[in-house]
Formats: sequence, structure tokens, C-alpha cells
Amino acid sequence: MVDINDLYCSIFTDAAVKIEVLINKVAELTTGNVEFRSVTSTACLIGIAKNDEYDPIRLLNPADGFLFSRFKLETDPNINESNAY
Repeated sequence: MVDINDLYCSIFTDAAVKIEVLINKVAELTTGNVEFRSVTSTACLIGIAKNDEYDPIRLLNPADGFLFSRFKLETDPNINESNAY
């Protein structure tokens, strides 16, 4: 059995686009709806924000550079949908 609390995930991504472009692309790829800076799909809720830790120099470090990417996406399952997982 899947514990719904274990399905949270942070995703770091770097893209040379405005945050609105990223939000719309995530909505398109997930067939979701945009709600301010979040995307809601039948499977998950995705919050999209600029990463406060963004650092273009530290981003180049292969060990943990991804943590300093431009954007951070935080995903949670959509528990309001019966087919959330």
C-alpha cells in the first residue's frame, strides 16, 4: 500500500525562460490547470517558484549543483482525485 505522505517530491530545474513560460509548459505536459504559480492535474499538484538559492556558479558543480538551479518545483499527489496514483 502506498503511503500518500511519501509522494512529495522537489524537482530542481534550470531553464533560460520566464517563470510564466515554465508554468505553462508544465501545465501542458501534465494536462493541468494553472492556478497562480501552481499547476493542478488529476495526478498531482505542482508548485513552481524561483529558487531562492539560485547561483549560476554553484550550479556548475556536478555533485550538488542542481540544488542551485533557477527554479524549484514541489509536487504533491492530488488526493482529491480517485486516480491520483
